Amino acid sequence: VADLDCAFRFAREAGFDRVVLCGRSFGGAAALVYAAANPEVAGVCTWAAPAHPSKLFRAAAEPLRIDPDGLVPLGSGVRVRPEFFADLQRHDLLRAAGKISPRPLLIVHGTEDRVVPFSDAEDLYGAAGEPKELKPIPGADHQFTGRHQEVWEVLFTWLERYFVLWHRST
Repeated sequence: VADLDCAFRFAREAGFDRVVLCGRSFGGAAALVYAAANPEVAGVCTWAAPAHPSKLFRAAAEPLRIDPDGLVPLGSGVRVRPEFFADLQRHDLLRAAGKISPRPLLIVHGTEDRVVPFSDAEDLYGAAGEPKELKPIPGADHQFTGRHQEVWEVLFTWLERYFVLWHRST
C-alpha cells in the first residue's frame, strides 16, 4: 500500500490529473485498500483479487512455520515476516470495496481460479457501490493462462468508457 502511495504521488507530480489503479491478485487487494483511503484515485480495476486475504494467506502458511531466517514460507519460494499476518488482519477488503464508489470499480476474475476462488470476486462486487462491474472470464485460472488478450480488452473497454474522452473506431 505504501508503494502505491509512492507511485500515485509520482504520477500526480508528473502531471497526471487522473490516476487509475489496476492490480492483479494481492496487488488488486492493495489497490482497493489504497483507493479506499485516497479519494483522489480516479478508479480501480482488480484482476483475481482476494476478498479475504487473511484467510487465504493463513491457509497457504498452515501449519505456521518460521524458517531459520525468521520468515514464514508460503510456497513457490515466497517468504514473509510473521508480522505480515497481523497486517492482513488490519484490512477489510469488503469495506474497502464499498468505499470506492462513486468512482468506477472493475473486478475481473477467472471462473476456474484455484488460488483465489471466484466467490471472492462476487463478495467484492456485492460489497461495492455503483458504478461497478464484475467480468468473469469463463474457464480462466488465477494467471489467466491463455486468456490475457481477453482480460486486456475488458480493461481497455472499461477505461474507454470511464476515462477516455475519445473512442477508437472499430
